[in-house]
Amino acid sequence: MPNVFLDYYFQIPPISRTITLTTTVLYCLSSLNIVPPYKLIYVRALLIPQVWRFITPFFTIVGQPINFAWDTFTLHRLSTSLEALFPTPATYATFLATSIITVNILNLYLTSFLLFPSLLGALSYYYSTHLPADTKVGILFFQIPVRFYPYALMAMDFLMTQDTAGVKAMGMGVLGGHMFVYLDEVLPAVGGRKWISAPAWLERLLGTGRASGGVSTESAGTGRRPGSSGAGASTGSSTGSSFFGSSGTWGKRSGGRRLGD
Repeated sequence: MPNVFLDYYFQIPPISRTITLTTTVLYCLSSLNIVPPYKLIYVRALLIPQVWRFITPFFTIVGQPINFAWDTFTLHRLSTSLEALFPTPATYATFLATSIITVNILNLYLTSFLLFPSLLGALSYYYSTHLPADTKVGILFFQIPVRFYPYALMAMDFLMTQDTAGVKAMGMGVLGGHMFVYLDEVLPAVGGRKWISAPAWLERLLGTGRASGGVSTESAGTGRRPGSSGAGASTGSSTGSSFFGSSGTWGKRSGGRRLGD
């Protein structure tokens, strides 16, 4: 059994493996009060010298174990699917870093304590912009065009929680994801300079091979960039009752509630 677990663990693409493990470790430490949750959340007045607070809020989940299990599963499936869309693990890491930096800048003014929804917002935005426009995704009992997916999540979070905390955090993540797409794809496509690329040292550290697995219709739609071809890619496909169809409660389960609710 341990070998089966380890085999599966090391089959997960490296960046997805790292962020899923980080989220799990932080939840365990905070739940056991080895590290109090307050030490992990975003508090602007404590950012200096507690610089880890720029990072840990993105991987901190508070709540019951069932909520943690679902949120972590969602993060794992979404991240694993998206990592296969990027040419190298270093490029995916650069996407995450760009999104996190953008959210941190926005959060200086908007101040969300928990930024896990921001991470999911950035991932869902990238997903929504890299599938054919007529692809459908399931949100509970509804099928919607994939391009509306992040915004449907935010609307559902607000309806379920009657609180803007998760919506605000996820919205910052959407802007973070858009920043990367704009600098990496949109601006160069219209003749502008390509402002962002994976550093050479990060390429050497993480390797240059594309993550295996791809994006299946069971998890995250199709596994191709616009204009590319590949098995399993289809236009007008539907994810039906995939994990995306059940993920409309992301913000409600974690960042959509204020700490202590």
